[in-house]
Amino acid sequence: MMVQYNFKKITVVPNGKDFIDTILSRTRRQMPTVVHKGYAISRLRQFYMRKGKYTRQNFHEKLSTIIDEFPRLDGIQPFYGDLLHVLYNKDRYKLALGQINTVSALGRMCTVFKRIGPSLACLEQIRQHMARLPSIDRNTRTILICGYPNVGKSSFINKITRADVDAQPYAFTTKITAMAHLGAAVLFFLDVSVSCGYSIAQQAALFHSIKSLFMNKPLTGLQQDWLAIT
Repeated sequence: MMVQYNFKKITVVPNGKDFIDTILSRTRRQMPTVVHKGYAISRLRQFYMRKGKYTRQNFHEKLSTIIDEFPRLDGIQPFYGDLLHVLYNKDRYKLALGQINTVSALGRMCTVFKRIGPSLACLEQIRQHMARLPSIDRNTRTILICGYPNVGKSSFINKITRADVDAQPYAFTTKITAMAHLGAAVLFFLDVSVSCGYSIAQQAALFHSIKSLFMNKPLTGLQQDWLAIT
């Protein structure tokens, strides 16, 4: 059974420095350093051991939150799995999560955290993009609208619905093999005036390059002026 994720609720991933500063600040507030000259060595040792354990536990909890909130590629709808691979490279994504998971079990927290700065930055970039991904319900009727940028897709949706479409810079259509997983009717847009910046030949080449993804799907072509051309 595929897990349903709400990408917009994934917690912001801080950079390494902010992460460390937040944890150490919490440790100072909860376990202030109060040491007197008369304390026995054993008492001092126990105090710093408790402080270290508290700090380590906080690191572990925050890292675990990151690991738990980001989706596993083998546990989400294939559409999202392929789309995440296209947008971010699934190997890079898995490596970043894997490094976070490894650090959550280590003791040299601050030193190790500095090494995973790039992984934290990678996951935060992915989180920001994932929050903008479209919500797909495979149990409802879906229309897949595609074509080159600026060919009228958003304008069409705004005209026929009350939706205020916010165009997003997703990876280009020729690379989104995720479409194959959607049981949707397809509207392919062409701008015959070529004011979109792409020639008719380029637009036709795009259509033929992704046509195999439309197998067994109803397909209609629309011009910029929204006249059917099929």
